[in-house]
Amino acid sequence: MAVGEYRSEAFPGQPGCRFRVDRRPGYFVPHVALLLIAGCFGSGAADSRGADQVVLVVITAVLTVPFVAALWLTLPGWNDQLTIYHDGFENRRRGRVSHYRWRDVVDVGEELRSGRRLAVSSITLSSGETLRFAYRMRGLDLLSQEYADHTQPDDPEPDDPEPDDPEPEVDLGGRRATYRVRRRWGGVFVAAVLGVLAATMLLYAVTEPDVGSFACSGVLGGAAFLVVRMRTAARHDELTVYDNGFTYRSRKGTQQCLWSQIEDYSTIRGSLVGLKKVDGPWITFAGSMDGIDELAPHARTLVRRVDRPDETVTPEAP
Repeated sequence: MAVGEYRSEAFPGQPGCRFRVDRRPGYFVPHVALLLIAGCFGSGAADSRGADQVVLVVITAVLTVPFVAALWLTLPGWNDQLTIYHDGFENRRRGRVSHYRWRDVVDVGEELRSGRRLAVSSITLSSGETLRFAYRMRGLDLLSQEYADHTQPDDPEPDDPEPDDPEPEVDLGGRRATYRVRRRWGGVFVAAVLGVLAATMLLYAVTEPDVGSFACSGVLGGAAFLVVRMRTAARHDELTVYDNGFTYRSRKGTQQCLWSQIEDYSTIRGSLVGLKKVDGPWITFAGSMDGIDELAPHARTLVRRVDRPDETVTPEAP
């Protein structure tokens, strides 16, 4: 990325932030994965004969289609460039440069990326055209922010709310309910089965010493230990829900959080497993904790603002 005074007829004199495709090694991870899958069946076809070979050749041909599609969808945008100005943006593909002002944009599709940043996924123009950017194009989060600033010029900047002091008095309101970890025998059963298997394998390893048997007994014993550890570590956790927030007591101590302090959340298979305070730590809940449904309606993600980089950086050569 580079910032500078780019000479653009559409945006004369405006500082532009130029971005290119992220072409680090991770760019080709999907391509390599698809090629390896097709290659596995292809190598099997080379070593087979008769009907088996025919079947494997057909499977290889079918699996090659996603690999070719991935190349066709990504490599044409390998050298694309995106330059963002205050009044619009410029997209360069295959040597052709197209300019778009914000007034030409009808709708913007966005997706939430890591770091709680909104990034543009597609743009619908007044002409009816849908514009999509190159695979792994940088700067799409800034493009989203610039468009939001243009379409809502009178709104205050969406800064994150100021967090309350962690130690002083926090008005959580009236207490509604206190919840504790449910007793589930499923985890105990799993730990017992793993423990028995580990002990059996260890006895076998003692009578018939072998690297494989010792390794297996160690893996099974470690798995049993982890299950027991997870079950016992959170057995005394306690969740107390108030009108204005909640407290969570665990081995780390007691953490408190107002509903207005929540800035992010995490789920596993649709179940809430953690909440993050504004500029604060994650509060992670025990897997068998009751009362999590009381917190779910307050889970939210505050999108971070993306600011333009320092405009004194020397521009890259076009």
